[in-house]
Amino acid sequence: MTSKWEATSLVGQGALKTASGDLTTIREVLSLSADGQSLTMEVTTMAKEQASSTLVYTRIADVGPCETWPTPCKRPN
Repeated sequence: MTSKWEATSLVGQGALKTASGDLTTIREVLSLSADGQSLTMEVTTMAKEQASSTLVYTRIADVGPCETWPTPCKRPN
């Protein structure tokens, strides 16, 4: 996989061989919004056909106590 900057986006591209021996290409583009409040990740794979996903992460100021997280923390005794 190689990574490079395209304007203000970080782009990773590469290829991998699946368990069945097919070659799959992957392109990931990470972009930060102008205000720095969201990160967008676009992932495109191409094997026999193309598939794409777009994930958007929004910055939050307070994540709350770790005991309320989906995977809670474990406090040392």
